[in-house]
Amino acid sequence: MKKNYSELKNDLLVHLLKTKNTSLLSKRMGYNYDQVGRFVNGSKKFKWNEFVDLCFLVKAPLKLALSYLGLQARSKEDCYSIIAFLKKINSDKTSKFIAKKLSLSEPTFVRYANGKIFPEIEIVFAFLDLVPDRLDWFLAVFQGAKSEEEHLHFAKFPWMPAVANVANLSEFKKLPEHSNQWIADYLGIKEREVEIAFNEFVKMGLIEKTGPHYKLTGSAPKKQTITINGIQNELYNREMVKFLTKKSLQRYSGGIPLDIPINQDEDKCVYRVFSCSEKNISKINEILFRAEEEIHLLLSQASEEKDNVRAILFHHFDLKKKY
Repeated sequence: MKKNYSELKNDLLVHLLKTKNTSLLSKRMGYNYDQVGRFVNGSKKFKWNEFVDLCFLVKAPLKLALSYLGLQARSKEDCYSIIAFLKKINSDKTSKFIAKKLSLSEPTFVRYANGKIFPEIEIVFAFLDLVPDRLDWFLAVFQGAKSEEEHLHFAKFPWMPAVANVANLSEFKKLPEHSNQWIADYLGIKEREVEIAFNEFVKMGLIEKTGPHYKLTGSAPKKQTITINGIQNELYNREMVKFLTKKSLQRYSGGIPLDIPINQDEDKCVYRVFSCSEKNISKINEILFRAEEEIHLLLSQASEEKDNVRAILFHHFDLKKKY
């Protein structure tokens, strides 16, 4: 079902403004009249640059939301350049193709991408929505406490996403009843850690016990799996990376047999040590982000039964730094 971007804009505005005085906010944004009030009642188009200005004024977590997309915004100007950034990470698509998807003329889209003019926020939403879940990730950050609380849960118990995905396997679903031990054995963690994960999922309102197994609740994500990804360097992601890096090291601590041909080994490892310019560092990050986006798109469109839980971990860092 196609999203109503105008309704999403209105919901976001209501959440951002809450009980704030729109006339006072308008004056602080440099207007002599209640421009913000007009944004709210729909009598005035709400441009992306105005959304950025409003976010900075009310201290909304815009930079965090953009970091979920891979845009590390250091300034307001960086936030303004959302269309140019999205075009860059969609470099495999032509301007003509994207413009058609957004119901725009190609010249208009190019002007947006070049920063000549700013689009309405609904156009940015539509651009984000070209990749499944991307818009949802962005908007979820502005939900505030709930989104932050969920991240704190995952930071404290970084094995939770892995537990959720094992519980989604077809083999697990065929068990006569729920088994924490089965999941613990699959992941190589303690049964108590699995128990903690399910207790936390229940507290967060994501699952409920119905019969012999847990089921997603109405407030849980519609997809029957929890996909975790991230490039931004916040607490939640640091803890997830530590957990996955530890699991990766365990693969080698026991010694992988050297006589297994690479083309028969499902578990892959790719590495490269290189010298490069500052310019190429950002380009490499863009390539990694696009690769992750393609993988996410593949998984989001898959409908077959799940029989594996796998992890992909990209490390790209400076060997000179003393971490």
